[in-house]
Amino acid sequence: MDQSKKPELRTVELRIVGPVTRSTTPATTPAPRDEAFEDALHWIWSWRVQIHRLQESFELEWKDGSPLERRRAASRFSYDEHILTVVGWNLARAVQRTQSFLSTISLPPKEAEALRLLRHLYEHWDEQREAFRSSSVPKVQAAKAFAAQFPDGKPWTMVFDKDDWILGGVVRLNDLTHVLTAIEAAIFDAQAKQANDT
Repeated sequence: MDQSKKPELRTVELRIVGPVTRSTTPATTPAPRDEAFEDALHWIWSWRVQIHRLQESFELEWKDGSPLERRRAASRFSYDEHILTVVGWNLARAVQRTQSFLSTISLPPKEAEALRLLRHLYEHWDEQREAFRSSSVPKVQAAKAFAAQFPDGKPWTMVFDKDDWILGGVVRLNDLTHVLTAIEAAIFDAQAKQANDT
């Protein structure tokens, strides 16, 4: 090839015709260990995203603004708190599945159970909330279990301690996030070992 000539530039135009899809479900079934690791990592990373969103929502709630803007900000915080319970329960289930391949990891059982119950309470707020407002309304299902296991718990509440935020008065967010960092590192180590062994 003649080095004195300038390379010829060409432009390529791509047009997408029809719908574009994106899926988290691959076309082929991955190995159970690989899938468990990827699921756990996905929910650990999702937890961090949702923690960040929750912090942003908290900051928005305290900014100056009209009464309507402040109500919207408070609603956003409540929504992000709700979604954190969904992420938390999915995370607990993913970590539990991963334990069968990596026995050195675990979530503290109390936190895993709290996440399960909080997710159910937040999801069924319309059926359960009144039982926590009034002692004359009987607690049933998740509300009954939550009250028995976490008598000081407060669903639909974020407790702000000097060192941590406490979801529902029972799940310390910073503490759990530190546990997740260790689980993430253990999964990365296991994946690297597997890659070196193959």
